Amino acid sequence: MTIRIELTSDEEMVLREQAARQGRPVEELAGDAIRLLVHEYFASPTPHLPRVVDEAGAFHPEHWDTVMASITRGSAHAPVLPAEALTRAALYGDHD
Repeated sequence: MTIRIELTSDEEMVLREQAARQGRPVEELAGDAIRLLVHEYFASPTPHLPRVVDEAGAFHPEHWDTVMASITRGSAHAPVLPAEALTRAALYGDHD
């Protein structure tokens, strides 16, 4: 499959710099990145995410962006609820 992707000049620069660092053709590096994305994003029913808080209770802020990006992707097609659905009465109407 051939895919055409328009990159911003900044995105292209990052891709070219990374390819140069790795001594690889830009197209090969881009292809590997897309294959990895397809595998991780679409093929895995529950993508592996790094733990933000480990077993010892230590917080790892460097993992936060990865987890938040996953939540953003996962909720991209979630319905937008009207404001009245988010009131206390609407949420707890059956009990107090």
